[in-house]
Amino acid sequence: MFWAVDSFAHNKIKTDYTDGNVIVIQEGHQITLHAGVANAAAYQWFNQKVAIPGAVKSELTVNKGGVYTVMAYSKAGCSTDMSDEMKVIVVNTSIPAVVDIAVNKVADSKPVTSGEVYGYTITVVNKGANGATDVTMKDVLPQGMFYVGIKNATVGTGLYDADSHTVIWKIGNMKGGSTEEMQLLVKSSGNGAIRNTATVTSIEADSDPSNNASTSIKDIQGLNIPNVFTPNGDGVNDTFEIAGLANYPDNVIDIFNRWGNSIYHKKGYLNDWTGEGLNEGTYFYVIQVKDATGFSATYKGYITLLRSRNSEE
Repeated sequence: MFWAVDSFAHNKIKTDYTDGNVIVIQEGHQITLHAGVANAAAYQWFNQKVAIPGAVKSELTVNKGGVYTVMAYSKAGCSTDMSDEMKVIVVNTSIPAVVDIAVNKVADSKPVTSGEVYGYTITVVNKGANGATDVTMKDVLPQGMFYVGIKNATVGTGLYDADSHTVIWKIGNMKGGSTEEMQLLVKSSGNGAIRNTATVTSIEADSDPSNNASTSIKDIQGLNIPNVFTPNGDGVNDTFEIAGLANYPDNVIDIFNRWGNSIYHKKGYLNDWTGEGLNEGTYFYVIQVKDATGFSATYKGYITLLRSRNSEE
C-alpha cells in the first residue's frame, strides 16, 4: 500500500520536507496523510501500532510525531494489509543552536597614573561553527573608574548607560569562526589595582560558559607625590613637583607647618613651589583635585624641605 502526502494548505515553511517514509514538520504545523487505497468502505489509522480513536477516514491530519500506519476495509469487512510505516518528526527550529562565544579583555600595558586616560582592548570571538545572534558585550565599570569613550569598534554599536555605569556593545549577529574587536577608553581615580569584568551573551545556548567573561586588573599609580625636595638652585628637584597633577588643572594645594598654620595656598598649582623663605624641615600638605567628569580626590601627607646641596633626595 502506498501513501500520498498532502501539500500544506497552511503554515508551509522551508524547514518542512519529506524524505522517503519520513516527514519533518515544524512544531505548531500540521500535515495530511492519505491512504494509498481509495474508495474503501472504511479506514483505521494507527500511531505506534495503536488504533487512533475516530481516525476512520481516508486521510489523517497530524501535528504530533509518531509512526503512522493505516488499514482499509471493504464493504464485506475484508481488510488490506497494514500499510508501510510513515514516520513523522516534529522539530522546533526556534530553539537556538548551541554556540561558543568567548570574550577577552586586555588593558593597555603602559603605566597609568590617576586621572590619565587609558584603554582596554575587548575581543569577542565566535569559536563555534554555528552562527550566533544578538551578541552583546557588557562591562560594568567599578567605583573609581570613569567612562571616556569607545573607538575602533569593528562592527555594531557601543554606548554607555550612566545610570548603571555599564558599557554596552551591541555586536549583532556573528558567523561561526568570526572575531570582532573594540577599544574602551576610561580613566581611574586614586591608586592601586582596579579590576573590572567584560561579559558576552547571545540568544543561543553557550557550550562553554567559562569563557563568557574576562577580568582585567590594572595598576593605577595615582598622584606620585614625593616626600622630599631640595630647593637649592642646582636645577635638580628644586620645586615640589607632583607627577600626574597635570591631569587635574582644577586643583588646590595647601601647605602647613608643624603647628598647623597655613604657609602656602594655591589654586591651580603648577608644580612651582620652592618653599621660598622657609627653613629646612618637614611640612604637612593637603592636595585636592577634580577633573572634568566630576571625579575628585584629596591627598594628605608630609613633605621634607632640604636646602643643603649635599642632601640626598
